[in-house]
Amino acid sequence: MAQSQSQNQNHTPAAINYVVTPSVVQDAAWYMDSGATDHVTSDFAQLIVSTSYTGSEQLQVGNGNTPQLIQETIQKLNTQFPLKILGSLKYFLGFEVTRNAFGLYMNQEKYAKDILIKTKMVDCKPCSAPMAVGTKLTPDDNELFDNLALYRSTIGALQYLVLSRLDIAYSVNKLSQFLKPPTQLHWQACKRLLRYIERTSNYGGHFTKSHRFHLECFTDADWASSPNDRRSTSGCCVFLGPNLIQWHSRKQKVVALSSIEAEYRALAQGLTELA
Repeated sequence: MAQSQSQNQNHTPAAINYVVTPSVVQDAAWYMDSGATDHVTSDFAQLIVSTSYTGSEQLQVGNGNTPQLIQETIQKLNTQFPLKILGSLKYFLGFEVTRNAFGLYMNQEKYAKDILIKTKMVDCKPCSAPMAVGTKLTPDDNELFDNLALYRSTIGALQYLVLSRLDIAYSVNKLSQFLKPPTQLHWQACKRLLRYIERTSNYGGHFTKSHRFHLECFTDADWASSPNDRRSTSGCCVFLGPNLIQWHSRKQKVVALSSIEAEYRALAQGLTELA
């Protein structure tokens, strides 16, 4: 099916499709995949050239530093879809993206400040932790908070902020368990979280280039952390190489009879993220 690559490997005709087998997979810096199941690579020295491969799994691969190939891909897409070239990504759906020599930095600073403006917490006194140590929230720990809509909308906004903020995932998960009957203490805990966000509004995620594409998952469990129903809380972090790509903090669905059971349930939830 495949013939050997030409001696001049720097010349890459646009009419040729490039296919690579899993045994020679390298770091894929840039590629366009049209539904193929084969692995691809940007290392042209490792590619097998196939001029006769015309199946539904055709690939167009290349390096992100190849302007000619990028321009040809844009022109082909423009024949099928109306395109508008906006340049490098800087802001999208509340996410701010900054590139430098070390990688890519992504945060939601503007979105976080909008939350502070909405809740009138812009000039609040910052604090160094999202939740006080040993905080135990219950459904009926105080009198009800009179502005139910404000509490719900704030927690909903904070849940979107968690997409770039691992450090507030646990606190937001705890506060989101009291959307129906929030009390004054729940709102105080929410305001403490907002004070923490005031101090750390520029926090986000940093992604660096790496040749390691190993998935690693780390889990933990807070056994019987809920004083109301004695259910545990699971935490999970997933790394792709050195980059943190996914995380969550969730209340377990059943009561664990021991800390070991809680840890195993957290591990099972973590494995579902990798499946």
